[in-house]
Amino acid sequence: MSHDEFFKWLKSKQGNGKLTQTQVDGANAVLSVVRADVLQDFISALTGWSVNDDRAMSKEGIDLLKFYEGLKLKAYQDTGKVWTIGYGHTSASGGMKVYQGLVITREQAEQLLKDDLARMTYPVVDDLVKVPLTQGQFDAMCSFIYNLGEGQVSKSTLLRLLNAKDYKGASTQFGRWVFDNGVELDGLIARRAAERKLFASSGDL
Repeated sequence: MSHDEFFKWLKSKQGNGKLTQTQVDGANAVLSVVRADVLQDFISALTGWSVNDDRAMSKEGIDLLKFYEGLKLKAYQDTGKVWTIGYGHTSASGGMKVYQGLVITREQAEQLLKDDLARMTYPVVDDLVKVPLTQGQFDAMCSFIYNLGEGQVSKSTLLRLLNAKDYKGASTQFGRWVFDNGVELDGLIARRAAERKLFASSGDL
């Protein structure tokens, strides 16, 4: 975590989004002797502040998710026979109900994705992940959770290793999630490889 990322996070926790000069000077003094992520962990433990909330996927992360989800403007049934539309939107995601014959515009698909991420993905990352994430790690986890859902990820070895701060170990787990109904799929192999690469893009994995 860079100093800029730390101060951006710290500002987000203030009611007015600003820091006093005293706060800045105090933080800089501590940052001269400890890493930013260590200080963030300490402050989070004292205050109960989350380390990953108020974040959104980067353009790179969104583009990856869109590429692997694919865009469908007419409702179709996925491999589980669930009616789906846009970038993987289903009725279970909340908002628009999906049914046979439904057709939407590209603009509606973009809004559905934005709403689904805000409603179903970002809060889940915030709830499940208890350690600081770089932007690349955050993006990768959002894509992973958007694809698999909270239930599967919550019980995964990947999440357990991640919350133990074994970032490298967690990154090796993406490749295990390449099966759909017991069948290994080339599309999932490619997606997991892309997510792992993104996860490692902002760190030394």
